[in-house]
Amino acid sequence: MMILRREKQAFLQGLLLTQITLTLQKQVTPSMINKIVWTPQREFQRLHGKFSERLRDNSFFHMQYMPPVRAELIRSVSAFERIESIEEGRSILRDMLNPLFDSRRIIVMNNRIFVRKNFFAAEADNRHIEMLASMTKLVKIPNYVALFSSDAQGHCYNLNDRFLPTMVVSKIKGYQQPGILVPNQHAGNLHNWSKVCREYEAMRRQSNWNNRTNKVLWRGKIEFTGKCIKDTGNFNRLAMASLTMSHSDKFDIKCQGRCNMAALHHCNEFNRYHHILRKLNSSTDNMISKKHLAHKAYARWKYILNFPGLAKGSYSRSLNHFWFMGSIVLLYDSPHVEWYYAALRQGKTHLTVNENNAHSVLALVDKDPTLQQLLIENALHVSSQLICSHCLARYMLDTIQAVRNQFRFDLTLDNTTIAHSTLI
Repeated sequence: MMILRREKQAFLQGLLLTQITLTLQKQVTPSMINKIVWTPQREFQRLHGKFSERLRDNSFFHMQYMPPVRAELIRSVSAFERIESIEEGRSILRDMLNPLFDSRRIIVMNNRIFVRKNFFAAEADNRHIEMLASMTKLVKIPNYVALFSSDAQGHCYNLNDRFLPTMVVSKIKGYQQPGILVPNQHAGNLHNWSKVCREYEAMRRQSNWNNRTNKVLWRGKIEFTGKCIKDTGNFNRLAMASLTMSHSDKFDIKCQGRCNMAALHHCNEFNRYHHILRKLNSSTDNMISKKHLAHKAYARWKYILNFPGLAKGSYSRSLNHFWFMGSIVLLYDSPHVEWYYAALRQGKTHLTVNENNAHSVLALVDKDPTLQQLLIENALHVSSQLICSHCLARYMLDTIQAVRNQFRFDLTLDNTTIAHSTLI
């Protein structure tokens, strides 16, 4: 019991006192790096106007909640119809109680979590419940009801032309896509995630920068399992993997296990990538890594590449791990966003690449130790100030409170009589 109390005390202290301290140094990068556009950053600037202008030179503030992250949270929640009365509140609760959403609905009442049995059909959904359950042992979660979407597309559910409060782990089309971003559920139990984070930190300290492989690393899937799956994620992976063929001294981008591209020839987009297949000599053998590479081993490379998730349901949960590695993080440019992306800045926390600029970007960074150090330090700040266990809990609580305010759950769920008559 004493250990549990100490753990709870440490957790609460971190929850209250952790500050976002991604301190920016004077930008000394080549002009090309400064001119690279990261699509999510551009969209954020468009959505948040003058607020975004204030972030241009001083993007990160010493505050508990990073202003751009909180601004996007409030904007996305405010996009839903605001509840103004008890009857309106009961109406939206009844919509969420529709049997259509039995496998998507989460109810938290009096710090207890309620879901239907079929909610646990997907492992990803289980992990989200594990995250919430670990939070209930350390803090009291306010009463709320929400739907949950764990796929890469970030599907926001609606009924009768009204969007319902849906928590999503990513938005494949960008911030304006309906939905409320929450942490990637694969962190799972936050106590266990804290241990994993410490393991990654230890691995990073054991890997000297000068002894690391000076290549870009990626392992994952390229799958065309149907006649033609129109999934740009597959084409993006294929295009970047081709760099391993042309610049094997700088790129180690390979499929884990196998590359299944049998259906590629049936896609209209195939013509755009035909030159890549010619480069591969109609074979994917030299794009395959048969040996499994554990996440901790990624610390042996100087550069780690991340792609957005595949539309068929898998998404790149690996990015949560990459920030801990002491490597330079490369993000493939796409509209895809996650909850903390508003805090990231191209050229400061990461580098944005695609198949056309990756080689030249790498050449510039290799010649600039100052830029290397800046990117490494800020990536580590992302890990310690955004991806840590109490960081995730802090943001999850903030999100729940924003949802409660928008849908006035204080009028319905916090009233025992009204909650009982509506939910049962």
